[in-house]
Amino acid sequence: PLARRAVGAAARRNATGEALRGDVIVAFFKVYLGAASAGARGGMFARMAQVVQALTDSGLTVHFICHCEMPPPHLVDRTWAPPGTRFYAGGMQQQLDQMLPYACGGGAARAPVKALFLFVTSLTVDMHYRAAVKKAKFWWKEPKLGALHSEKIRDRVRAHSPDLRVVVVTDDVHHVRAAEAFADVKQPLNVAAMLAWLKRRELALYASARDVLTVSPEDAAFVARCLRLEPAVATGGARPNLVWAPFVVTDVYEVAGANASESSEAALAARAAARAENRSVDVADTLADKTGLVYVGMPHPLAVPAVAWLIRDVVPRLVERLRAARVPPGFVEAQARLHVAGGGDQAH
Repeated sequence: PLARRAVGAAARRNATGEALRGDVIVAFFKVYLGAASAGARGGMFARMAQVVQALTDSGLTVHFICHCEMPPPHLVDRTWAPPGTRFYAGGMQQQLDQMLPYACGGGAARAPVKALFLFVTSLTVDMHYRAAVKKAKFWWKEPKLGALHSEKIRDRVRAHSPDLRVVVVTDDVHHVRAAEAFADVKQPLNVAAMLAWLKRRELALYASARDVLTVSPEDAAFVARCLRLEPAVATGGARPNLVWAPFVVTDVYEVAGANASESSEAALAARAAARAENRSVDVADTLADKTGLVYVGMPHPLAVPAVAWLIRDVVPRLVERLRAARVPPGFVEAQARLHVAGGGDQAH
């Protein structure tokens, strides 16, 4: 559904059920050559892979453009991508140089790119606000650091395809995250100038898109409120379609081992039920006997206070509620427990 909505009504399946046709670009920032698997590259990478798969399943040709330098395609791990996904070598502009003139028909009859999916991750703006803080020593007014990578790709592809539909997929409200990340940085006036610059660039990017997909309804509401308060960032006058697109991984479940010696009764029952119904085990099948809270996240600076908040503020309230409900002995101790997963030993 996301793929069909993004490329517009003209490209949807027709009455005979024919697949979508056309070229779309998925632009992503991630230096992922050192990671052993797609799963080790983070949640946003998994979400990007899902979008690429959905677009390919709809019959579209997906061109993968990376903000960072890419080696020749035969040296890139493409196991996460469905067959037919096209990769290009070189820097960002070099990748577009290879893709735009030839991949979309070429010559006078070249076909336009139907949609551009911009994955605006924290890594995308990370290099900009880190550079900004580095240079903040001599700032006395708002910095002018040039366009974000996402803006450069958008402008280049839009020049090729004026009717391009831009879909921004963001994993955060980045100027808010930057403010939290650099709350303890000296020279607060300079940092404030940098954050004002970052806020305006980020909101302008969202305003220029047709659709903006966030990872939470709170993020969507916050971005909508920011765009209402700062209408000057919207050059075309129209506001984007802001949508919360929940990120769901459906293949996470407790695996019943070959000899079932280390599997819970729930896992064994779930496997038996799935086999009887000729389907795979679903995540909901094996959660019935689980206890406590689980935090999954990387040990970056903003995750540490989040875990501390869960332990300091949430768990005590949970204990209070459970004891007030007069639950059976031992239930409170089982439930008022925080499990931390992801990110290696530092997180624990």
